[in-house]
Amino acid sequence: GPASARDRAGCSSATRVARDARAGRAGANARRTTRRATRGDDDGDGADDARGGRFYAYDARTWRAFEDAFGRWPAEAWFAPLQASIALALAGVVDAGYSGDWSRVGALTTEQEAWTRRFVAFVAVAHGVVGAIARDVALKRGADATSANAAFAKTFVVGFVGLVEAAFGGDDEDA
Repeated sequence: GPASARDRAGCSSATRVARDARAGRAGANARRTTRRATRGDDDGDGADDARGGRFYAYDARTWRAFEDAFGRWPAEAWFAPLQASIALALAGVVDAGYSGDWSRVGALTTEQEAWTRRFVAFVAVAHGVVGAIARDVALKRGADATSANAAFAKTFVVGFVGLVEAAFGGDDEDA
């Protein structure tokens, strides 16, 4: 049946489109998947325009809290060096776990190398999940498939900060 006003209030068009699709409803919102609709500018509540034309990829309240906490990070001068530092540190951890050099020189025991390999596997799974979310967010922001895949790849390497960049980095050309 039709969504109640309470179900549809306080969320962006993209959220309503996704919710309608999951519920099997195909109304005007399900057909309106333009870049403007996915950014949430046309949901009629005025909140998107007041917040600088931002879109809300998922639940509006959760997304606004995420944006308030991390939304300015991609514009900060320290953001790119942070990503490079994370990539370099993770490369060192992968080397420590898989090269065998660290135990040969006595820096790590073989047990510590085994633990490091398990840690790397955990990080790979976690970054893969976060990367999938970053790809989804990039697509919802109107990115093409190549850019969305690049967002996944970058997030797979640097983790959460890649998701922050996919969500809040760059400017929409009509925002």
